[in-house]
Amino acid sequence: MGKPQLTLRLRLLTPAFLAGADQGVAELRAPSIKGLLRFWWRATQASNSRMAEQEKSIFGSAGDEVKGGCSAFTLQISPSRPANAISKSPFPKNGDTQYQVKGHSLNILEYLAYGTYTYQKSEHCNVFDRSYIKSGQVFTLIIRLVRNDALNAVVQALSAFYAFGGIGARSRNGFGSMVLETVDGDSSLEKLIQSTPPGVFKSFANGKHLPDFTAFSGQTRLFRTRTHHQTWDSCLAELGHAYRAARLSIESKHHYSVRQFIGAPLIVDKRQKSLLSRHAKPYFLRIHKDSNGYVGYILYLPSQYYPKKIEDTSGRELTPEQMTSRFLHACDAINTALSKSLEAIR
Repeated sequence: MGKPQLTLRLRLLTPAFLAGADQGVAELRAPSIKGLLRFWWRATQASNSRMAEQEKSIFGSAGDEVKGGCSAFTLQISPSRPANAISKSPFPKNGDTQYQVKGHSLNILEYLAYGTYTYQKSEHCNVFDRSYIKSGQVFTLIIRLVRNDALNAVVQALSAFYAFGGIGARSRNGFGSMVLETVDGDSSLEKLIQSTPPGVFKSFANGKHLPDFTAFSGQTRLFRTRTHHQTWDSCLAELGHAYRAARLSIESKHHYSVRQFIGAPLIVDKRQKSLLSRHAKPYFLRIHKDSNGYVGYILYLPSQYYPKKIEDTSGRELTPEQMTSRFLHACDAINTALSKSLEAIR
């Protein structure tokens, strides 16, 4: 029996911020996609006591990669630098709503892409520092299995990644969303093109315990736009407005003791207002497209907050349990707010 080759034809629904050695030039890279597949495979393994062993067997390890790689599959992307699809043009404004962030006015799409541009005083606008691959670009992802026994794991990773993930920087904010147009190579892949985020969510969102790492559990939640949109930007704008309003609703303006648990660092007036210097938010914005148009989802994927004790700003020691409790309290408030503007799947 020959080694399976899986071929996926994907189209970008939203711009993707990707780069190689030259951070200023947009480029689709196989190692980036492989890292994302590893992340989403792990997200489906909360109850797997052999996860670390199996992860190394499927995806390899850093030491193995240096020696030539022991991964159970290889990836190829074509084209890596698509002609006429790389841009630094401004995003659509989507209405007149402007948000003030660090003294600059941003539309909602700029708010979601914060950090990819700088404000140019001479132009009186934000100018992208790095190029992006435009929405509508088609690329082919070829997966060649070195070992046949890795097929189920690869398809499982693809399922979660395709339903809720994106590629490139700011993918948790909806950039780099894709639609799967065709698949070839194994009958199990046919389910991918027919699957929906609620269906994939139902498959993975179970279990009673909150995971130690970012993974699906019984506390995972999913929200969806109540209507379809005719353009990607209006759909992402609705998600962005809903998420921003929910995040700001949990605490009074100029207060950060609650919001810091959503994502870190939280920098205000060049000073860090968060206990942790880095902690990724547990929310994933994703745009999908079906026969009715564009529909947006927000996945809430919580886990234990931090494994060590830490002192708060007053010098009081907080245990991991206390920090997780504060984190979940903040997220519960955001989820309540999201359910008012979006449809709560669960």
